[in-house]
This record gives sequence, structure tokens and C-alpha cells, in this order.
Amino acid sequence: MSDHRSDGRRRSDDALRQSEDRYRRLVDLSPDAVLIVQAGRVIFANPAGVRLLGGGDNANVVGRPALDFLHPDEHRVVTMRMNEVLDGERSTVFQERRYLRFDGTPLDVEVAATLYPDPAGPAIQIILRDITARKTAEAASRESEERFRQIAESIDEVFWITPPDKDRMIYVSPAYEQIWGRSCSELYANPRNWLAAVHPDDRDRVIHAAMTKQAEGTYDEEYRIVRPDGAERWIRDRAFPLRDDAGTIYRVVGLAEDITARKTVESEIRALSEQLEARVVERTVQLRDANEALRKADSRQRALLNAIPDVVFRIHRDGTFLDFSAPHGNTLLPPDRIIGSNLADPAIPAEVRAALTSAIDRAITSGLVVSLEYALPATGGARQCEARIVRSGPEEVVATVRDITARKSAEVHRERLEQQLRQSQKMEAIGTLAGGIAHDFNNILTAILGYAELLRAQVRGQSGVEERVTEIAKAGARAKDLVAQILTFSRRQEHTRTTMPLGPAIDEALKLLRAAIPASIEIDAEVDPNLPPVLADATQIHQVVMNLAANAAAAMAGGPGRLRVRCAAIELDDAVAADAGLAAGLYVRLVIEDTGCGMPPEVLERIFDPFFTTKGPREGTGLGLSVVHGIVKAHEGAIQVESRVGEGTVFRIYFPALPERQPVRVRPRTRTTEGQGEHVLCVDDEPALVELLRDQLISLGYRVTAHVSPVEALADFLGRPLDFDVLLTDLTMPGLSGADLAEKVLAVRPDLPIVMATGYGRVMSEERARELGLRPLLYKPFTMVALGDAIQDALASVRAESGGN
Repeated sequence: MSDHRSDGRRRSDDALRQSEDRYRRLVDLSPDAVLIVQAGRVIFANPAGVRLLGGGDNANVVGRPALDFLHPDEHRVVTMRMNEVLDGERSTVFQERRYLRFDGTPLDVEVAATLYPDPAGPAIQIILRDITARKTAEAASRESEERFRQIAESIDEVFWITPPDKDRMIYVSPAYEQIWGRSCSELYANPRNWLAAVHPDDRDRVIHAAMTKQAEGTYDEEYRIVRPDGAERWIRDRAFPLRDDAGTIYRVVGLAEDITARKTVESEIRALSEQLEARVVERTVQLRDANEALRKADSRQRALLNAIPDVVFRIHRDGTFLDFSAPHGNTLLPPDRIIGSNLADPAIPAEVRAALTSAIDRAITSGLVVSLEYALPATGGARQCEARIVRSGPEEVVATVRDITARKSAEVHRERLEQQLRQSQKMEAIGTLAGGIAHDFNNILTAILGYAELLRAQVRGQSGVEERVTEIAKAGARAKDLVAQILTFSRRQEHTRTTMPLGPAIDEALKLLRAAIPASIEIDAEVDPNLPPVLADATQIHQVVMNLAANAAAAMAGGPGRLRVRCAAIELDDAVAADAGLAAGLYVRLVIEDTGCGMPPEVLERIFDPFFTTKGPREGTGLGLSVVHGIVKAHEGAIQVESRVGEGTVFRIYFPALPERQPVRVRPRTRTTEGQGEHVLCVDDEPALVELLRDQLISLGYRVTAHVSPVEALADFLGRPLDFDVLLTDLTMPGLSGADLAEKVLAVRPDLPIVMATGYGRVMSEERARELGLRPLLYKPFTMVALGDAIQDALASVRAESGGN
């Protein structure tokens, strides 16, 4: 009996020590400062506390009077509050106070103080959080608001602020009273007074514009208002939306100015213009009958030609230039040698000469307008021109030439964007289908791999049988990898992305690739060592480089070749970014270029289609480039490809660059996967998976109650909520989803650990799972070890939150 009691005490002591160790590790890793004060002196400070107080070393903090770190103005109040905690009058004290660092510099902190049980006597645990930056920001905000008020009240324009729904007026500057003739207080009391002042003829237009344009930032209206004294004034009113970090509009700000004087001047100018026009018409009629009518007509014609942007030629049938008007350049020849020259001039390209000569003949012969397009060499690239030729006499024509380079470029750009849109829609449709298929496959593979794992444990040592079971498991693993690739290109697979430079991942992939490709292929790598970091999954970046480089090597098979890999930071402007389907900004560009056989246009259009391949049977799955496309899109990047048959292929990939490096924290894992008889409520709508999970959990040391109906499982739980230690449920089930089941269970047992299993990659994110109070998601297909890990993680998290009890 005494041995049993000794064993019990040892287990209790061990549990206590483990709990104290966990507490100490949590305190040491805490980003907040933690101090323990006893008898007025600091007897403990965690690393964050030493850093916050600027002690440099723990010895400079521990042992010193706690008041040494308090601003003198705070001594009396803080001493009084600490005594209240020690006397039991307060359980916890929350307050904001001024502390002093070791060097005497002040800092603002947020303080939480509670009684700390210590065998040596009463002590207080103090948690400090530095709020100096927040205090500084609040002071800056108040100063900014005051400056804004002073500016708004000193300008002649009316500055106003409203919420998006216009149900109230947040602010209107005093200029409103001068322009509108109404008081600001009336407008605050009734915001619709603004609309009532708008002239009835303008009111509907202004209402429509305010409702449709203010949220877009395109609201810029001119309208009339009627003052209380009956006077009308013209107003120009502009508005702009303010958005929060999520992109939601939370304010509309505007500026209204009195443009009555400008409108009056414009009206007077229009009246003078009409009078002047009438006089010109009258004078023109008089001049039409004068002896100089021909010269005047010719002058007007010349003025008209000089006013239009097109180049106008008068050309004889034999190709001689008789006259021209080219106020904006873009002529066939230098302007000082056009008249008298001929289309046979060597400076005119032969193909342009032939096309113009033929068009002139057809225009003179038929009497119809003849149109043609041609290209002229110019600095910076060829200029695209459009010519319209019409007969103007028995042996001459007038040719109007317009520069259409910009229009042609716009048409090419539009066609490229339409092609990108079609590709995006196609990939999205295929991805949706693939994601659904992958979900069903994952359920099937979970059963196959799970039973293979159980069976292998039962037949271990049986020659022949164990090998066959192992082959079943290997085939299932290959199917699992294939499903993972399908989920990757459909962008439904969850991956861990961290802040990282691309250089090491590229270098590692090229080292592996060097051993796998023929020595006849030269690898030329240029990776900038000072690349800005990106938010990426290192494994997926490795996969992108390996897939593209392997494809390049295959394209150069059978002969010498060169694989060139370049990676550097690049700033994309609006035009280049729009062409790639990105926003302007800083990117890391990865370029993989080969000198292989290249691809024809019909192949280039389909390279990202899943299962499309130009390789022979058993030489490829057709998923390589689809996976690359899915990875790049999941990283919010873009991929471009150029290829010419016989010349090679170039892939350009853009990853958004981060402004600065961010550390990644990894939690150590130290625990077993086996249970201690805990009771698991297991729910999945697939009967085969329910039976498998029951067998796996029992073999791991758990008691199991299993259901194929989530409704029945909920009823079972509600009948005995305290009998279960953990809930294992599938996410997607008919009648009641796993998320809904979890919410209902947690409403009764908030402390119950829940493990959610899913065959999809992104039906529920880790963030959404945490919002519901769930433990990390378990992705199908999973091994028995992964299942045990997930159960133990969930149980350990709940024990940690409850202080180890």
C-alpha cells in the first residue's frame, strides 16, 4: 500500500514539475514583460522584462526595488494598488502607468497585476506591455485632427464628411454658412437639408451621381443651389471614398466650391462667341461674292488641313507629290523635299511604294475610296499607318494618312487580355472540377491507406503477404501524391507560406537538377544575392524550378543546349504590370530560358491545361506545368511564356516582394501519439471511413463511439456531454456539416477538443478553424500517426489552456 502511495506522490511531483516547466517556458517565450515582486523587490524577470526595462542583464533587474523602475509621479498610486492586491481587496489590477528604463528614460506601459502564490510569502505577478508607440500615435492623431480643423475652417471651400449611407453629417466646414446661407447646426440636425437646397432641375441628376459615383471616387458634379433669400449659386462638388485595410468604405469626404463667378464669365463668353460667330457668318457671305473668293477659299482649306491630325497628300497618277499638309509630321519623306518628289524615291520602302501605286490606280479608275494599311520604319520601332485615297481629278488623288500605331497596340493588348481571361476562366472551371474529384479520391484513399496500415501491422513477418500489403500502401501513396498535384494546380491545397528569399531554393533545385540532366546541357545561373524576401512555400518554389527546368532539359534532349536561370528584383509600372495581370509594384522575377526545340502556337495555348502533354505514353502525366501555374497563382504571382519553334522557350514568373524580412516561429513537438483510454466521439458520413477510424483509434489506445450520421452523433452527445474527451468529425457531411456540428457541441462543452478532418485543401482555413475554437485541421488521406498526433495536439492544447488540469 505504501508503495502505491509513493508512486502516486512521485507521479504528482512529476506532474507538478512538468507544469512548472511549462509555465516557465511560456513565461520565457512571452513577448510581454513578466515581473514577480516580493517585499517591494523584483525577484524574477523574464527575458522580455529585462529587454523592456533596458537592464541588458537579468542581474541588473532582479533584486532591485520595484519602485526604481517606476516614474516618481506613479509611486503613491501604484503602491496603494499593489497593497490592495496583497490585502485581497482586488484580484487583478489593470492600469496604464509610466515606468523608467534602467538608463532613466521613461516609457508608457499597460500593467496587469495579480497575486502570485509563493512559498516564501505574498508576491505579485506583474505583466507589462509597452504602449509608448500607441501613446505617441494618439498624441499625433490629436495634433493631426487639430491641424485638419484649422485648415478646414480657414479655406473658402466647403469641406464635408459623411458615412457611406449618408444618414448623418459627420463634419461640415464653416464656409457652408457663407455659401449656402444656412447654418451648419441645421445640416447636422437634418442632413437632407443639403438636398433640399439643390435646384429642382438639378436634384435628380445630383442624387443619382451621389449614389453611383461617390463610392467609385468619380463624383465631380456642377449644380445650382437656392439660398434662403432666393439667390442661386453654382457649386462644383467633388467626393472621394475612404477605405479601411479590408477595402471597405467607411467615410466619404468631399469639397464643394462656389463657381458662380466662373459660370457668369463662361455665360458672357458664350454670348460674345455667339455674337462673333454671327458676324463671321455675315462677313463670309459678303466675301463669297468678292473677287478674292478663290484665294479665301484656298486659305480656309489650308487652315482646315493644318487643323486635323492626319497627313494629307495630293498625288499625281505617276506618283509625283503635288501638295501636302503635315502639321504633326509622320510624312513619307522629309517635309522640305516632298513637293516635286515621287513615290519612286529610294527613301520610301519598296513594299509601301508598290501598295500606294496600286491603290492610286484603283482609286482613279473606280472613283471609289480605297483604304490600305502599311508600316513605316521609324526611330523606336515601325509606325503603323492607315491611308484613305480618293480621286480628286482626272489624273490625281488626295490621300489622307493617319498614324494608327497606338490603336494597333491597344488592339494587341486587348486581344492578350481577352486570351488571359479565357485561360483564367478555363483554369478556374477545371480547378473546381478537379477539387471535387480530389475530395472523393481523398476519402477513398483514406480508407485504402488506413486499412493497409492496419493490415501491415497484423501480417508483419508473414513472408509474401507483408510485401503485397506494402505494395498496396505504395500504390495508395502514389495516388495521394497525384491528388496533391491536382489540388495544387486547382489551388485548393493548403500550404505553409513563410517569409523567405528565393535564392537558396533556386540554388538547391539547380544542384539536384545538375545531376539529373545530360552533361551536354550547360546551366547558366544568375541569382541576385540581395533579393528582397517573398511570402512563399519553399517546397513549392523548389517544385516550380524543377518542373520548368526538367521541361527545358527535355526540350534540349539529343544535343547540346543551354539552360539559363535568372532571378532579380524588378519594379513593374502600371503598363507592364497590367500586361501580366498584376498590380504595379516591386516583384521578384524568375526567368528560365532554354535553347530547345520551342513550341508552335497551338501547343503554347494549351501548355497549362491539366493532363495535356506532347510527350509519349508513360513519359509524363501532363500535370507539370498545370502545377506550376497553380502554385504561381496561389502565390499571387503571374507567369508568362514566349516560345519560337527551333529557337527555344522563355518562362517569366513574378512573385510579389515583401518590404522587409519577417521571422518565422516554429513550435517544438514533444509528445506521444498514443492515447490513455480517452473517449473519442467519431463522426463521418462514409461508413468505410467510420469503421477504419474506429479500428485505428482503438489500436492507438482510445475508447470510441462512432456515427455515420452527424445528427445522430449530436443527439448522442447532448444525452451525455461529459462522457466524451474529444470530437473527431468530417467537415463536409449531408444534413449537418462538421463546422455546424462543432458550433453546437462547443455551445454545450466549450472546453471539448475538436479535430476536423477534410478531403479539401481550402474549404476551411486554419484561421477559420481557430475562430470556431477548433484544433488544427486534419487533411485526408492521413496516416494513423498523423491521426494520433492530431488527437494528442487537441488534448494537449486544452490541458495547456486549463493550466494542466
